[in-house]
Amino acid sequence: IGLPGLNGFVGEFMILAGSFQRAWSGVAPGRQAAYLTLALLAVAGVVLGAWYMLWAVERVFFGGSREPPRTTGHGPEAGHAAGPVCRPLRHNGQPYSGINVLWLWMTAETRGYTCPLWLTYRQAQELGGHVRKGEKATQVVYASTFEKKETAADGTTSKRRIPFLKTYAVFNGEQCDGLPGHYYAQVPPPAGDVDPLPGVLDFAKHTAADIRTGGARAFYSPSGDYVQMPAAGSFESPEAHAGTLVHELAHWTGHASRLDRDFTKAKRFGDDAYAAEELVAELAAAFLAADLGFEATPRDDHAAYLAGWLRVMKADKRASFTAASAASRAAASLH
Repeated sequence: IGLPGLNGFVGEFMILAGSFQRAWSGVAPGRQAAYLTLALLAVAGVVLGAWYMLWAVERVFFGGSREPPRTTGHGPEAGHAAGPVCRPLRHNGQPYSGINVLWLWMTAETRGYTCPLWLTYRQAQELGGHVRKGEKATQVVYASTFEKKETAADGTTSKRRIPFLKTYAVFNGEQCDGLPGHYYAQVPPPAGDVDPLPGVLDFAKHTAADIRTGGARAFYSPSGDYVQMPAAGSFESPEAHAGTLVHELAHWTGHASRLDRDFTKAKRFGDDAYAAEELVAELAAAFLAADLGFEATPRDDHAAYLAGWLRVMKADKRASFTAASAASRAAASLH
């Protein structure tokens, strides 16, 4: 994507400018409308593509998402055997490079993948597996060059290397079934037997929320409208598991089909809308812990969120009242 100030912007600008010039003066009058329509569609595609890229970068790297990575208790977490930090890898273990690294990192972050291995549909079949029905592919790019022979006016020939760029679709190992075992290898959960609190599990089932188990982090996905929870063995204690579960259920209540709680629409919170939503979820989790009879335990991400919460409350004296009221409604809707 060519953004103003970047190298690609010059090329895109010249191509679009040439398209409009041809639409007005380079074609027959009867075809001008068609060329102008195509040029306008090209401009719209560039603008939307640039907007989406900026949105994705802000969402993942600067806290714009409601499903950021967060720890799941005080103890070590389960994760892929490749390690918590790893370059995205091709099916043969070769690491990706360039923009593909950032793009696949962002995709894994937003979708909750812990497997660093990516492969094409055909590669999955060659390995004896298959991509599950309904899974969405991720586009990556491949850059290379090819030689072209050119003949000059005097009859002499020369070779010129021409660069090209193409895209192809890949899937994460967690989107496939039947692959070799190392695609699914997980670090074993911490030693010890952590059983979820039965009353909290019954309460969660009563909400009818779509709760999925697996992966290395807990989050609520607004786009998919589901709660993702790691296995109970990833937590230090049953209370840590229960506290994280009710926290994510509190986020779940904010969906447009339920309480329609979206602080990004409120100008009073501005860039701190995400911090306000986290404050509501944490207060609701505390209310629910009291209702369900377990002790809420501090989470490792509380320190990271504290600055945002303080900023919200300093900027708006009514923020604590607003958050507490919204948290009460969230807790009540779950009962």
